[in-house]
Amino acid sequence: MSVHNSESVKSLINEWATRNHTALNAHYAAAKYFSKGHYLIGIPAATLAFVVGSSVFVSLSKDVNTTIKLAVTFASVLSAVLTGLQTFLNYNQRSEKHRLVASKYSAVKREIEQLLTLPEENLKSSKKEIDSLRVKIDNIGQDAPSLPDGFFEKAIKPNGT
Repeated sequence: MSVHNSESVKSLINEWATRNHTALNAHYAAAKYFSKGHYLIGIPAATLAFVVGSSVFVSLSKDVNTTIKLAVTFASVLSAVLTGLQTFLNYNQRSEKHRLVASKYSAVKREIEQLLTLPEENLKSSKKEIDSLRVKIDNIGQDAPSLPDGFFEKAIKPNGT
């Protein structure tokens, strides 16, 4: 192989590194987003369930104000809605899937970094390692959950904003 070919190989690996880094950041951001969503729905749902459970017996008393009975009823319905949303949206599992994919991309990032430390003449003879790396990246991408709108685009921007 000529020097031009080793430069092409290095350029290809650098391109993969850039794409891999973007995917890694996007999936870590998605994991963080879904984890926050899990807590933003789960904590109020659990709190409301506790409040309703504690106050339902008080509200059944005949001498309790109608406003209190309505408040307990409203809290009960809201708790059920939040619990249903938490189950339906499944933010905890979605967060974990994105975190797992991001950690796989992170492992590939280290592999790319190691490959790029090789002298250029060794890159020419590293076809097996490069093919293996391509297959790993392809497999991670195929198994990855879809990113919410805008996450990949946001990860492309240099400062992530």
